[in-house]
Amino acid sequence: MDYLSPFFSFFFFCLSFVETFGLLSFFLPFSIPLAMTGSFRGIQAYKDGQRGVAKSSVWPHSKMRRGSRNKMARSRILGPNSRGCSRLLGGSWGTMPRLGPGELRGNIGAMEPAFWIGRWKEGRIAFHEGRTNVYLERYESHLAAARRVFVPLCGKTEDLAYLAGRGHEVVGVELVEDAVRAFFAEHGVTPTVTQRGAFTVYEEGSITLLTGNLFDATPELLGPIDALYDRAALIALPSDVRARYVERLRTLLPRDAPGLVVTLEYPQDRMDGPPFSVLEAELRAHYHDLDVELLEEGPANVPRLLETNVPGVEKCFRVQF
Repeated sequence: MDYLSPFFSFFFFCLSFVETFGLLSFFLPFSIPLAMTGSFRGIQAYKDGQRGVAKSSVWPHSKMRRGSRNKMARSRILGPNSRGCSRLLGGSWGTMPRLGPGELRGNIGAMEPAFWIGRWKEGRIAFHEGRTNVYLERYESHLAAARRVFVPLCGKTEDLAYLAGRGHEVVGVELVEDAVRAFFAEHGVTPTVTQRGAFTVYEEGSITLLTGNLFDATPELLGPIDALYDRAALIALPSDVRARYVERLRTLLPRDAPGLVVTLEYPQDRMDGPPFSVLEAELRAHYHDLDVELLEEGPANVPRLLETNVPGVEKCFRVQF
């Protein structure tokens, strides 16, 4: 039977060959669609993540939808222990603020310092009014007796020049140095630039602007302050940070200092901040031990609200510290 061994060997070789490739051919029609499905899903997940990043970092022109896409975008933008958000909001490294209704976590990406710096460099600053605020024009008299007015998160607002023109010394704090440079450049003046602690200070005439973290500001750094003007600071902060912001103001302003605060109210569940909706009840709760008076309210002329057809109301308050 030895002469049959080569034939048996060849037979079993052919059988194994057919068995192997037969099985492959059997599974091949199924494996290709499965592989393609996995690839398509991976590609779609990548695209979703990229869209999430884009949407979360394009404020005020767009917003993100709720759901898993927000979580994916948030992890790509910041991760669970982002330093950027904490740096802007004055928290310790690795802390993330809790968010209220309508404050989508995907939009926290828009609060990174790098985001705001990029917006100013690219000139995408629809949040900048470009003229003196109407409520400041009408109610500046409530600050008339004040010598030095504090303007937190001031940007390059024309309100700074208006207050200076009305005889006040103005002290502003702004995160983005480009905004401060732009303010002086657009008014045709060259400020003196110095370093004061963690802040870079730009001074010219009666206007002093400090660039840095608002929560690092102290009475020693700012000097004596007699009044507050807040048009865009309180409404720029998430709900958990607003209480800390008000507490910081209390350490910077003396008793009996007058203040003007402009707020924005709209259905928070219909649009994501910033700017955030701050109801009158919340404002009064923050300043519960102070004299708070509603001076005027009217329809909000805010680009994001107009674009999304969300009704809003602006309110101007007098606060007596």
